[in-house]
Formats: sequence, structure tokens, C-alpha cells
Amino acid sequence: MRPARELVLVVLVVALLSVTTSHAPACGPYLERAIFHFQSLPALEQKEMIAGRIGVVQPRYWRRFLLVAYRYMSGVPLSDGERAGFLDILDARSEAAPSMTWEEARKLVPKAGPVPRINRYRKVPGSEWQMFLNCPPAATQTAASTLADRVARFGADSPAVLSWVRAQDTVFSNCGDGAAVPEPDTGGLPEISSEDRAYQIAAAYFYSLNFGEAQRRFAEIAEDKDSPWRDIAPYLVARCLLRKATLDPRPGFADRDLLARAAVQLRAVIDDPSRTSLHNTANGLLRYVDSRLAPGSELARIAADLDHPSSGEEFLDNLLDFQILMDKGAGAEPRARDSELIDWIVTFQDQTPGALVHSLERWHATSRETWLVAALVKLPPGHAELEPLLSAAAAVKPESAAWATATYHRVRLLTATNRRDEARAVLDEALPIAAELAPPSAQNLLRGQRFALGTTRAEFLRYAKRWVVGIGDPPWWQGPRNDNQPPRQFDRDAVMVLNQGLPVAELAGLAAEESLSEPMRREVALLAFTRALLLDEPKLARKLARTLELQIKLPDDVDARRFETAFFLLRHPAFRPYLVSGFPIRHDLAGFDDYRDNWWCSLAVQESLDGWPFMKHQETVMPDPSRLARSPVARPAPFLSDAARERFLDEWRRLLAVGPSPNYLAAAVIDYARGHRNDARVPEALHLAVRATRFGCGDKETGKYSQRAYALLHSRYANSEWARKTKYWYK
Repeated sequence: MRPARELVLVVLVVALLSVTTSHAPACGPYLERAIFHFQSLPALEQKEMIAGRIGVVQPRYWRRFLLVAYRYMSGVPLSDGERAGFLDILDARSEAAPSMTWEEARKLVPKAGPVPRINRYRKVPGSEWQMFLNCPPAATQTAASTLADRVARFGADSPAVLSWVRAQDTVFSNCGDGAAVPEPDTGGLPEISSEDRAYQIAAAYFYSLNFGEAQRRFAEIAEDKDSPWRDIAPYLVARCLLRKATLDPRPGFADRDLLARAAVQLRAVIDDPSRTSLHNTANGLLRYVDSRLAPGSELARIAADLDHPSSGEEFLDNLLDFQILMDKGAGAEPRARDSELIDWIVTFQDQTPGALVHSLERWHATSRETWLVAALVKLPPGHAELEPLLSAAAAVKPESAAWATATYHRVRLLTATNRRDEARAVLDEALPIAAELAPPSAQNLLRGQRFALGTTRAEFLRYAKRWVVGIGDPPWWQGPRNDNQPPRQFDRDAVMVLNQGLPVAELAGLAAEESLSEPMRREVALLAFTRALLLDEPKLARKLARTLELQIKLPDDVDARRFETAFFLLRHPAFRPYLVSGFPIRHDLAGFDDYRDNWWCSLAVQESLDGWPFMKHQETVMPDPSRLARSPVARPAPFLSDAARERFLDEWRRLLAVGPSPNYLAAAVIDYARGHRNDARVPEALHLAVRATRFGCGDKETGKYSQRAYALLHSRYANSEWARKTKYWYK
């Protein structure tokens, strides 16, 4: 069906879409964030998946990956050829490169002048914004090979070749718009030139969307026994019918009568033994026509081929056709659901109550693990079928492709029904197996479940660590960065405990834990150090500063210490009193972020402290951020002693009162400056305080602090370099 893919409409939408995820803005800046498991595209793990390590299958997976999951869970693994074919599509496979492009061939005839630019896309008639690929690469490749042949026959400077090139330029001028037609051959040239010109004129009508005239002329060529284009002409007649049938701005519309006529024409080509070279191409186009006439039946036919091993080329062709038909909604056709493969994929992705009912019916009827998984994914905790499904999930063997998904949802259901000890036992047995048999994202999901069931400090340390399986959303980086394994980092659940559940002394203790990696210890140490500064715990802050090799003096005088804290933080915008999952504090602690990811937003207006810093700024920079969010909830870790719990709750109240960073830092500098006008550091500190009100995360009070710092700097230190650098204050 590939030859007809050029008929797919290309929708060009020039707009900014306000689509966001929970962690990143719609359009820039595209800053890194870690991914611990995949929801739609198993990016890093695609090759593992096609080899049979399918992990925890998600309903939102692209359908090609659900097809792979179904095959392995059905006990029909992909063959070597099919895996190779799948790798082709993962690598964005294109047709083999031609021996010579049109541009290269056209330059063989320098007397024809510069190579005109070809605009391959043309507007769909009746539409203002829909475009389609009018002149596909195959068209220019055919032209290139024809020109090379004619140059070899007659010479690059011959009248025959020059005439041919000028006519072909006219043909390609219709690709983007226009209706130019080459002049007929006037004689005096080799006979093949006249036959070439007849073909070029027919092609010009085709690309100018005059399909009736193009069809008539291709039909005449098909009857010309001397034309080198005779064999392909009947196929092009079908192309005219098909293009006319489908080129319509109405989504999914096609003229069924014209499609039927195209099918008759293609079958005639296929049945003609003199045109064997076109049989494969015509068969592919006929499959496309059949898919438009009876999409459900064609999808069921393709699914029947995909349901058992085949050659890589056949598998790839069927996979591409499967994707197109599924994307067009053919899976909803009753005939398509006759295929169990299609029925399973459609049901697995369906979120309606009827999908659970159907999954259970099919599981009871077949006892197949595919339907068990479909039912487990959808089953709510209080369902009448809970116990039978839990027993069936427990019986799935680790070597089964369904094991990771069945285990994950078995634990989900046990936890939701308060059978936590049983869930722990399942995970304690499953995690070592997963380390051997499951991809990293599946291990992360299971470790996350075990983390949620933990009650001790040791369990926190053991299960907080997760593999980073990608960077970005969608993942830009799709491979391990260091050595042979992806790095480990804190996922959201662990970060929430660090941010909202532990006193600063406990954080400092975790920063020294050898069971955590060096980068993870650094993150916790930076968090603990920042909190120790804001909570005015100088002894602990000095200790952590030595660990982090930071240069800061914290005098005994409280006011002086508050200024030292503010001055240090103003010089180090990367510090903040909370972590963000999978988003480490910048290694360049003094580095300044132009997108305002500097210091911290008010903890009292963030609801959850785990969030993408830039988005948090966007959400809290409004005039009255207190209306946008509630204070985050303290969640003391379960392993804290009563005394540590009370200490944490006291610290939590004090942290919520700190407010946004620009206000806190500017206030500390202004207070100190009023009584220490001769301190040589004050002008720089005032300059940095004003800068913080521009590039930090403020609120409706921030402008007042900005104006005060600016006024103090310019009234007392007007001749300083810092006053000259501070031209404005910011509201």
C-alpha cells in the first residue's frame, strides 16, 4: 500500500497551541527533565520490547507497540525478519536512495540553465489550509533516471535532450500550483522524443489536477505499442481515478464509484502477464483502494497476516498499513473486530466500562493472558471478579511477556484493598526477578509501588532510587549517559518525602548515606544546606558547606548572619529549599537562568513542591498568587520518631512563612544596608537584590522591595559600578 501514501493529506497548522504537561510548557524553553517510565512511546526500550522484554504495558502506548505486546503475550514472538523490519520503521525508514536525484541529473544539461525549484505540495481544491504531496520523490526519481538515459543516448547538448528538459521543467512547475502544459513535439527529433512528450503532457495534466484529461492521455499511451511508457500507463490511469476520488477537503471523504473503477483498473494490470514488473506496485495500490472501500475488512485481513510470523518486508508493509487504518478509525468497524488482535488493541485502549466487561468475557472464554492483562488494567478494587483475577495474575510465570504487567496490577489491587503485607511480599519476590527480566521502566514502576508500602528509613533509601530512562518530554535522549546503565535519580514520590516529610537534620543525615549515589547525595545535601540557611541553623549549615566545599561565613550575630545568607544566595541562584523530581539542581550553582528558574517560589502557594520550576514561576507570578494554589501539605515520613516529627512540623511552618525568594533576599539586604553603610559588599548586594526581583519568582509585593533596594543603591552609592549596572527597578 506504500505507493498510495502520497495521497495522505498534510495539515499545515501555523499556530501556538496551549498544550502543556504537568512538567513542561507548550513551547520552549525546552529544559531537561528526567523520565522514569513511558506512557505512550517506550523510547529507550523500543529495541528491548521488540526482543520480548515488553515491561508494564500501558493503554496509551502507540498501537504498533501494543501489537508487539500482543504477539509476545500470545506466545507468538516476532521472527528475526520481523524484528529487523520493525527496526526499519523505528529508524524512520525511507525508500532506498536513488542512484541520482533530479537535481543531479538536471545539472547534466548545463545549457538548460539553472535547476528550477520544485514545490512538491499543492493546496487541496476547495480548502484554504490543507495541502497534499502532489509530486512525490518517485516522480522526480523517474525523471532523473529518464534524463540520464536520454543523455547517454543523445548527448547532453543534443536538441532532443534540451527539449525534453524544458518540457519536464514545465511538468514540475505544476507541482505547487499552475496548469502549464509542454508544447507538443513538432518533429525533427528522434521518435522516442515524441513518445516522451506524450507522456510528459499527460503528467502535466495530472499534476495540474486535470485528472480527466490525464486519464484519457494515459489510456492512449497504453494502446501505443511503440511507447516506452506503455506498460506503466494503465497503472497511471488507476492513479488518476484514485487521486480524483480522494482529493477532497472533507475529512475521510472518497468517491466510492471512482474507487471501484480504480480497483477494476488495478486488477486488470495485475491480471496482465505482460506487466509483471508492475504487479507488486499495483497490488499495493489495490490494497489501499480496498482499505478505503471496506476499511474494516482490509484491517482484519492485515491483522490476520500480522498475527503470525512473516518476512521482514511483508511485516513492515502490513505494519505501516495497520497503523494508517487504525489511525483512521478502522478498528471501530465491526468487521475489524473479528480479528482478536484488533479486538484486543481496541479494547485495551478503551476506557469505558464496557471495555472491562468485554475483557472479562473474553478472558473467561479463552483463558488467554492477553485478556487477563486487559481485564487487570481496568479492574477497580471492589469488583466482583477481584479474587479470580488476583489468583490468575499470581499464576503468570516470570518468563511470560505478561508477567510484569500482571504483577504491577496485582500489587495495585492488593494495595488498594488494604492488603499491604501481601503486596509487600509479592514485590519482595518480584523485584529481583524484574532486575533480570524486565526493562528499567518496569523496574521503576515496581520499585515505586514498594516505596509506597515502606515504613522504615532503610526502605526509603532502598526503593527511592530509580533508573532514568529518558530525558525530555518526549524523550530527546534515548540512551544511557554513563557506562552501561542509565543514571539513577529521585522520582516524584521520593522527592515528595524529601520536600514535605523530613526535618533538616534527617536530610543532612541522608546526604551522608553511602547507599545513595554521589549525585543523589549532592542533591540532598544542597537541599539540606539551603533549608539550614533559611531556618537559621548555622552549625548544621557550616557542616554541610564543608561537605559541599562551599565558601560562606556565618557569623554569630543574627543580623549579620541573615545578610551573609542572603548575599550568598543572591550570588548562587541555583539554590532552593526543595527538589524537583528528575531535575537536579544546576551544577553551576552561581549560574544564572534567563528563564527565571532561579532560587525559589513561595512554598506557601505551590500545592506540591515537586514541579517544574519554570512552570511554577509562570503559575505564581500573577498579582495575587495566593488565589492560584493552596499551601502544600506536610507529610511527615512514617519512620520519624515523635520528636523528629514535631521538629519537622515546626520547620515546615517556618519554611512556609519565608515567602518568595526575591522578597526574602531583598528584605535581608535592605535591613542590613541601613545599619552597615560602610560594608563594601552592600552595593553589590543591593544590585543583586534588584536583579532577583526581575529574574526570581515573585508576587504582588515584590515591586516594593525592588524599588526600595534600587532607591537605597542610587541614593547612597550612586557613583558605584553597581549603581551604574542597575538602571531600573521592577514591579
